[in-house]
Amino acid sequence: MKNMISPEKLAILMQKPVSFERVAEFLSTDVEITATQLCKMLNVDSQGFFNWKSKKLKRNTANAASSKADLLVEPTGQGKKKYSPEEKLKLLKTYAPLEDATRAEFLRKFGLYQSDIDRWEALTNEASLGALSKRKTRSDKKSDEQIELEDLKKELRGQEKTIAKLAALVVIQKKVSAILGAEQD
Repeated sequence: MKNMISPEKLAILMQKPVSFERVAEFLSTDVEITATQLCKMLNVDSQGFFNWKSKKLKRNTANAASSKADLLVEPTGQGKKKYSPEEKLKLLKTYAPLEDATRAEFLRKFGLYQSDIDRWEALTNEASLGALSKRKTRSDKKSDEQIELEDLKKELRGQEKTIAKLAALVVIQKKVSAILGAEQD
């Protein structure tokens, strides 16, 4: 096992006190050895190291999430919090990826309750569905007035045809009556 690390690096790591920070820093640069093997070499509790690393990761995640939130929306003063619609949307987007522990911290920081977030999400979903359900109107679609005008034109052509037929019948009837009247004389 000792052949995995150069003696110089091992001497630096073995300096008292051996800190978890130094172990983590070494492991991030050297991928040839596992954390458990390194902890055994340095007589460090490997479970303690993993617990420390887990807590540090959670703290970094919480700090990163809260720092992102700081960039988006400034918490208002004490008492009832009032946020603009844009701020509410930013708060929702920031809140969504957070884990449970950081969510509670986030709500406290901005003076909100879970019911506020739930209500805002419901309103956002409802507005999204409303916006997405609207269909784009076709540019080639005819308006109601155009449709009515075309219907009236069709009706007019039909009436003109009927009038032409009736006029032809009247002309024929006059000729027939003229012929019949001439025969009676």
